[in-house]
Amino acid sequence: MSFHRATLILFLLLAGVARAALPGSAGHYDLTLTTDPAVIPVGTAELVVTVSLDNKPLEGVQVTTFTHMPGMQMGERPETARPVAGQPGVYRARASFPMGGAYQVQVTVSGPHGAAETTFSVATGEDVSAGRLPRWLVPTAVGLVLLLLIAWRMRVTGQRLQPRRLLNRQVLGGLFLIGVMLLGSFLAVRHFRRPGSMTPLEAQVMEMDMPAPVGRIPVVLAAVQRGPVEEVLRYTGQALPFDQQVVTARTTGVVEWMPFYLGDRVSRGQVLARLDVSGLDPRLAVSRAAERMATSARSVAEGERLQQVAELERARAQSAAARAAGEAAATRIRDAEAEVQAALAQQAYRVEFLARSRELAREGALSEEELQRDQAETAGAEARLRMARARLDEARAGLRQAEAELVASGALVDAARAAHQTGASRLAEAEAGQEMARSQTALAAAERGYADLKAGLDGVVTDRVVSPGTLVQPGQVLLRVARVDPIRLQANVAERDLEEVQVGDRVRVPQPGGGTVQGRLSAVRPAVEPASRQGLVEALIPNPGHRFLPGSYVDMEIVTRRVEGALLVPATALLTSASTVEGASVPQDSRTLVWVARGQAPDLNVQRVQVTPGPSDGLRAAVTSGLAAGDLVVASGFENLKEGDPVVDSTRQAAAGDAQAAAGEVQSVTIRVSSQGFTPARLELKGGVPARLTFLRLDEQNCGTEVVFASLGVRRDLPLNQPVVLEFTPQSGQTLDFSCGMDMLKGQVLVR
Repeated sequence: MSFHRATLILFLLLAGVARAALPGSAGHYDLTLTTDPAVIPVGTAELVVTVSLDNKPLEGVQVTTFTHMPGMQMGERPETARPVAGQPGVYRARASFPMGGAYQVQVTVSGPHGAAETTFSVATGEDVSAGRLPRWLVPTAVGLVLLLLIAWRMRVTGQRLQPRRLLNRQVLGGLFLIGVMLLGSFLAVRHFRRPGSMTPLEAQVMEMDMPAPVGRIPVVLAAVQRGPVEEVLRYTGQALPFDQQVVTARTTGVVEWMPFYLGDRVSRGQVLARLDVSGLDPRLAVSRAAERMATSARSVAEGERLQQVAELERARAQSAAARAAGEAAATRIRDAEAEVQAALAQQAYRVEFLARSRELAREGALSEEELQRDQAETAGAEARLRMARARLDEARAGLRQAEAELVASGALVDAARAAHQTGASRLAEAEAGQEMARSQTALAAAERGYADLKAGLDGVVTDRVVSPGTLVQPGQVLLRVARVDPIRLQANVAERDLEEVQVGDRVRVPQPGGGTVQGRLSAVRPAVEPASRQGLVEALIPNPGHRFLPGSYVDMEIVTRRVEGALLVPATALLTSASTVEGASVPQDSRTLVWVARGQAPDLNVQRVQVTPGPSDGLRAAVTSGLAAGDLVVASGFENLKEGDPVVDSTRQAAAGDAQAAAGEVQSVTIRVSSQGFTPARLELKGGVPARLTFLRLDEQNCGTEVVFASLGVRRDLPLNQPVVLEFTPQSGQTLDFSCGMDMLKGQVLVR
């Protein structure tokens, strides 16, 4: 038999072994699998499943396929196969092969004999419809062809087979070593390869352009509804106390009593702390003794001053008497001088008259008697002159004595006045000393009274700086007390929003632990920071339960206006598209678009619709045109959508799980993870009742790729748009904190 005939016979045998399709069985059902196109491409294809029972096509069964690469989850979802009209027992389903390599197709059949499942192994580039040879047959056939080729060549060249020369030690050892290496490599690749990784051959043929999995794209849908909407500005602010007191020591002492701690409520006038100021008692005693001495010194100074005043008055009286005596002496002198002048004139007249009388007497014209009378009168005039001069000398002597007495009394007055001034100074000094002593006594008594430190307002203790037994100095802080009801909330508002904000606007603030409190804007600072271009606004919020703590961050929602009966969509559904004029480098027109799901569930397809936006509260937005009530819009998951893509609501599965949980004794909560964090971020559960938390990550614009419950030791991955369920039984009184893997998004579970 020639080599060509042997090769032909071998290939005929291989063709006879081949089958028309991949066979399989699932329970009582017989299955075959083919694809359309016949050769599995990298991309999308149709799976053709034929179901038969007892060699008869089986109709009316439900066939579900799930195509995936082993160990690699890429968002694949089960697909429900649809029956092919006119072909009994034939069902078709779409499948995705995003990269080159091996895949598994899980086929589940639900029919008259229950549900059963089987798995087919396929690979890209394989012609499944042409059938598949047994794995051992191809290498065996290749080996036989090689042997036939060697035999034919030896026959043509006239060579003879010499087994002894071929089967020597070196050849057998080399073949054995090659076999061991091949076997070891096979076992290593098969058993020690990381799950989901590819073989070198698969890696070489892999295409990195991975299309999206076949099926409906998971999105979050929301219905357009009519209702009121408020235009809300959301800012993060800070809570500040309405009023604050820093309790400081006003004297030196040791804290001997201070029973208040952080969070304790205090009332205005209540003693908060007491200092041991016994060291001030000696100082107070000295001050009081000094005050008594100063009082005594003042009394002495006042007595001396009264005596000096009397002496001054006496000196002034003597001076006045001396002045009066001088004036009288001066008067007497004037009178005496006048009398002397008159006596001189009389004496001169009598002397002249006597001389004439003597002449007359010598002439005999005058008698001796008349002459004697004239002589006697002349002697009398001289005597009166001497007497007048004596009185003048006496008056002058009196004047000199009065002047001496006046000088002496003036000296006494000056001395008395100086003594009076000295006494006044001493009295003023004594009075100043008394006032100083009284001040020192009052200061010591006041410092003694500073032992009790009292609250100046109604509030709570926010800080305790020192402890009993600490020696404190004046000005040292002991406690801080803050009035937190009401509480001030401040936020920095962007300059563009300040025009919309007015005093009196409503403010909503979510409370820690749930609930919302409302208030009004109490102040808007009429200035903008030059660096940040922001202005400060403040609201007064009632805080009876002290849920808001000074220094904590709060979310402030400022309501600027309200619109009734508006068409409402989730704010996340609005997209902005900028169109440019040809040749322009800046946007000339800005449009607002939404993705709208058209059709009947579950056959929904999306298309873009232009809308006119209205007011928005940050969660919901009003649209004035482009939509109608009842339309379904895509609220999340639209990043990779194209016009006409089929979609499915990803929240439907989570909602179904919640409904099932509600029917039993299970607490179920769905927590959505988005760019806004966990929603809800705080929730309450009942202790002792099983709980099911379903986490659904809606977008990639956040760090929530996993959720961590540190206290439970749980860390779970959160694939995009795939519900992740965490089940546990909470215990009463627990507080369970959870966060993303980077500890940036946080939430809390309170167990009642």
